[in-house]
Amino acid sequence: MRTLIRWAVWLYPASWQARYGDELDALLEDLEPGWPEFFDVCRGAIKMQLLRGNPIRFVATCALAGVLIAGWLAWRAPDEYRSVAVLRLPQGSDPEQLNHAEQAVLSRRTLADVIQKYGLYPEERKSEPLEDIVAAMRSRSVQVRVLEPQANAIMLAFNDHDPARAQAVAKDLTSRFTAATNLQVLDPPSLPSGSISPNRLAWLGAGLLLGSVAAVLILGIRRWPLVPLVGIGTMLLVWPATYLIPDQYRSSAAVRSASCDVGNEAFLELLINENRLYAKERATMPIGSVAATMKRNLLVKRIDSPRASVCLIQFEYPDRYKAAATLRDIVAKIEATHADAQVLDPASFPEKAYTPNRLVLVMGALFAGLVLGTVMLNVRRHRTPALAG
Repeated sequence: MRTLIRWAVWLYPASWQARYGDELDALLEDLEPGWPEFFDVCRGAIKMQLLRGNPIRFVATCALAGVLIAGWLAWRAPDEYRSVAVLRLPQGSDPEQLNHAEQAVLSRRTLADVIQKYGLYPEERKSEPLEDIVAAMRSRSVQVRVLEPQANAIMLAFNDHDPARAQAVAKDLTSRFTAATNLQVLDPPSLPSGSISPNRLAWLGAGLLLGSVAAVLILGIRRWPLVPLVGIGTMLLVWPATYLIPDQYRSSAAVRSASCDVGNEAFLELLINENRLYAKERATMPIGSVAATMKRNLLVKRIDSPRASVCLIQFEYPDRYKAAATLRDIVAKIEATHADAQVLDPASFPEKAYTPNRLVLVMGALFAGLVLGTVMLNVRRHRTPALAG
């Protein structure tokens, strides 16, 4: 521990080391220092550097600390492995089969079954709704990419922290693809030999950059206190105000149908009355205006193909139960009015609000406050007359 403390003493300004270095060495010989004494020396070094130290040395020290912290985090981050398979449609097959197979295999119901079957994401399942886990799996862990458009070849990949499980899930998804179409497996799912992440070198570079930026900010806080005070004050004002914004929940569904027309005003008015939507608006606005409000919260996206059309439908509402119930009624109406309609994904139940994103709002307020504080500092300097020498 004495050696670590002597290294920490190097962080002090040179003038302080020249004056008190010998006394500290003598004191260390008479004591049995531990971790509390080491942290006290480090805290004192940071304080001295801020008060009268060399700014370059302080920035270098913070950059080194950033590298050490990033290295520790990168070392603790679990490795991620990728199993890859290559599939192809036989010559003369309809390429639209690939889209149909992807919609079926990557549907919420299928991926939820895969998660349960292989015990994926055990920690996330303790605290997060399954719908969010499925969405994260679809966007981050499963990749489907066209390799050769002319040859109808695709790559199917799955990422996991366990290489054997990554291969097993990739095999399962591959078998589901081949069962849904007449796809041929050109290259079966591989057993990963090395991890694809984390990129520990990139983590060290990020730690170096963040440590340097933190040092510059700390020096700036000491020399220009108005800037951080205005930024933090703005953030503290906006933070409680974000809770005045009502949460919005989004339910989504996917239906294969020739028509996606669900915006009929009479039908929307019927839904509003049956599900008791927009109580405040109905008390002050005509029903036609309330239906127009509902139409803005109803998103319908149509994906056309030579074989069929898929309707992606989303409805947003402050009440999660009414959001899901209303969308179920909309899907039922499509099934009732179109004989060819097929529900690919039923209306989901939103566990968490998707808006407002309070973290983004608070960070935006902090940034705006820092900019405002910088402007105020420059204005005050411009108006303050220079002191006569």
